[in-house]
Amino acid sequence: MSSRRDLSDLTPNLPSTGRGEADTKDFISPDSSRAPALQGREPPDHTSLATYRMQLQPDFPLDAAAALAEYLAALGVSHLYSSPLLQAAAGSVHGYDVVDPHRVNAELGGADAFTRLTDALAAQGLGLVLDIVPNHMAIGGRENAWWWDVLENGPSSRYARYFDVDWDPPEARLRNRVLLPILGERYGQALAEGKLQVNHERGGFTLRYFDHTFPIAPGSLDTLLASAAGRLDARQGSQAYHGAQADQLAFLAAAFAALPPATATDSES
Repeated sequence: MSSRRDLSDLTPNLPSTGRGEADTKDFISPDSSRAPALQGREPPDHTSLATYRMQLQPDFPLDAAAALAEYLAALGVSHLYSSPLLQAAAGSVHGYDVVDPHRVNAELGGADAFTRLTDALAAQGLGLVLDIVPNHMAIGGRENAWWWDVLENGPSSRYARYFDVDWDPPEARLRNRVLLPILGERYGQALAEGKLQVNHERGGFTLRYFDHTFPIAPGSLDTLLASAAGRLDARQGSQAYHGAQADQLAFLAAAFAALPPATATDSES
C-alpha cells in the first residue's frame, strides 16, 4: 500500500499505453523488494525483469517518455519497452510505417531527444527495449528513398533485393514490373481523362495520380523528351531560344535511350 501512495505524486501526466499496467509478458515479474536493487544500475548490466510499454507519437514524443523515468523506476520495472522510433511516415501514430531506418524520427524529437531519454533512464537504473520490425516500411511516396529507387530503376536498383518483389511472375507482361493497385478506373480511361500527369520536379520526372506520386523510369524518358524536342524545334521560328532548348532535350533523349535496360545489374555487367 505504501508504494501505491508513493506513486500517486508521479502519475498525473502518465499517458495511456494501450497495455494497461506494466507489461510482464515473456519476463519474470519482480516483487517489490527487488525494485530498490534496480536503482543506479547501468543498462548493459540489466536482466530483463518486467517492461512498461509506451506508444510514442508526435503528441507523446521522446522527451515526454523521458519525463516518466522516475515513475517507471518506482513501479519496479527494469526496462522501458518503446514503440518503434525510427523515421516513419509523416504524422505516424504507431511508428511501424518506417521510411528511413538510419535516423531517429524527427517528429519524436530526433537523435538529441533519444539521447535525453536514454540518459534519463540510465539515471534511474532502467534499460530500454526497442520495438523494431525489419519488414515493416511505408511505401507511399518519395519519403522512402529505397522504395522510390526500386520504382524508378526496377530490378537494377541497388535496393531491389530489400523488398519481396516477384520480378519473374507467371504472367509475362508483369515481369520486371511492380504492380500497384491505385487506379480508380481502367488505365486507358484515366489516361484519356487526364488524371495521369507527367511533371518535372527536383531534377527528375514524376507521374502524378491525385495524391499519388511515382518516379518515371529513366529508360522510358527518351520517347517523352524526343517528342518534346520535336515540338520545340517546330516552334523555334517564333522564339529563338526554342532551338537551344530543343537541342538540349534531344541530347537528353539520346542519353536516356543509351541507358542499359532496367533488368541489368552490376553482377551481370
